[in-house]
Amino acid sequence: ETDGPMNEPEHTMSAEQPGLARPKVMVLTHSLSAVDGVGVYGTNTLRFLAPLCDGLSVYIGRKHRGLGAELPRTGVTVYEVLPTDHFPFLSWPKLAWLLLSSLPLLVRAARRADVVHSFSDYPMGFVATLVGLLARRPVVVSGHGTYSVAPCSMPFHRKLIGWMYARADRFVMGANFALTQ
Repeated sequence: ETDGPMNEPEHTMSAEQPGLARPKVMVLTHSLSAVDGVGVYGTNTLRFLAPLCDGLSVYIGRKHRGLGAELPRTGVTVYEVLPTDHFPFLSWPKLAWLLLSSLPLLVRAARRADVVHSFSDYPMGFVATLVGLLARRPVVVSGHGTYSVAPCSMPFHRKLIGWMYARADRFVMGANFALTQ
């Protein structure tokens, strides 16, 4: 039997290895749904990380497409508190509202974590990078093609994306096309 998206992933690391740190991870995303790529990616990433971490705190919008059935029930806590919906792109006023209303909560949460990881690139990756810098935590941003490059055609968003790319500690990209853009 192969390791498909619905089967447990094979781990190359073990949480039982002596001396291996079990980090606390704060995650920001706009989806954990089984109906879109970011949601499937996020759910599978959480399934892989849950046994290796000392807690995963996931922050998602109050309005979303639902939580995938494959989401781990142990080691993962989902906070449906962000003033966002299931659309990954935020206009400037919506982004400003997200920052004004959520930044203190997110910075406090990041200070309890060892690392901040955004499962979606922009604008959540921008928010995660800002939160990580304010909390003095390393930041990982996962990119998913279109939303990594589409906002670059808008001058204001292009500046924020450039700021994010320059300051995130790691950027994980699943597609060479988006990476080269």
